Amino acid sequence: MARDRDWVDYTNLAANVVQTAQLGSLNSKMRQLAELESLKEYREQQEAAVAKHEDLLRDAVFFYTEQLRDVEEIANQNPVVAYIRASHLKVTYERMPQFKASGFRRFEDKERLANVQRTCDRLIRGSAARLKPEELETAGTCIAHLFDRKELVKMIEVQEEREQLEQQKRHVAKQAAPLLRELNEISLESRLVEQEQPQPPDRSGVRRAASVLAARITSLFAFEERKRKREALKRRAAEIERQLAIMNREIDRAQSYVNQNTSLYAKFGEATSGGYRNMLAERDELLVRMMGDFAKGFIKRGQPPVATSVLGAEDQKIKDAALALMALGFKQVEAHDAVRKVQSMLGPHATVEDLVRACLTKQR
Repeated sequence: MARDRDWVDYTNLAANVVQTAQLGSLNSKMRQLAELESLKEYREQQEAAVAKHEDLLRDAVFFYTEQLRDVEEIANQNPVVAYIRASHLKVTYERMPQFKASGFRRFEDKERLANVQRTCDRLIRGSAARLKPEELETAGTCIAHLFDRKELVKMIEVQEEREQLEQQKRHVAKQAAPLLRELNEISLESRLVEQEQPQPPDRSGVRRAASVLAARITSLFAFEERKRKREALKRRAAEIERQLAIMNREIDRAQSYVNQNTSLYAKFGEATSGGYRNMLAERDELLVRMMGDFAKGFIKRGQPPVATSVLGAEDQKIKDAALALMALGFKQVEAHDAVRKVQSMLGPHATVEDLVRACLTKQR
């Protein structure tokens, strides 16, 4: 019987070993299947991404094909415009690292892209051969302006911000001077209060006599009065420091914006905002003279900010008051609206200080 049980145990053990091996093999196959599914999903995602990339590239090829067809139509009548437009298109697609035949898988797509590049080069060579050296030089200036115009418009904005920053700094310095004086006076007065502060009355001596009691009560009131005064001075000092922080924060914001665009000065040189506007107008005029309606459409899409006109006395007063409010934390639109409302109430004889003071009072 014992021997029979041993064979049964061996048989069960063997069956368990076989079952474990089969389960291990099944688990391994399931893992491989999961990996295959994951790989399949990854490949499908890759395929979708490549297909989308090709669609976008086909759209670009179609766009350049249509543009070059337009250039070919005017190449004989106006080689200058053809040269500028073809060169502009070539530089544009050369700045696109994706615009290469390797971005396509099908030969037909590769051939279309290569044909765009060949057509562009042919138009540039053919147009350049018909131009005089001075015309080629002028055309090169126009091509550079087509690419630099956006930065020149940005240069105008940065310079106007820089000029406004200088005005704002002067206003802040003017506003901060009395605040700093008051802050120094508060600091001095606080130290005097601390030095003259009486000791709290000793209530154990209150029972001695009526005169002593009166003196102690007077001393107690004086102590509380100095304590309240000290707290008031601290609150006022904190308010002044807050106002100064707001002024400096607005200046720091504007200064940071100017500092981020200092590279533009290296490209266009130092000038006033009016000087940069004249530069833009001269280059736009040259572009329109050379390219006509195409240049007008290009310029209209990237108009610079409206130039600031020469201000009258009243407008200058409103601008100065608004700048002072902006230094104190007001938004630009809110500051101008508040100043105009206050001026309508105070009349034309109100000074800048009157306008600012009235706006702050109304704000409270």
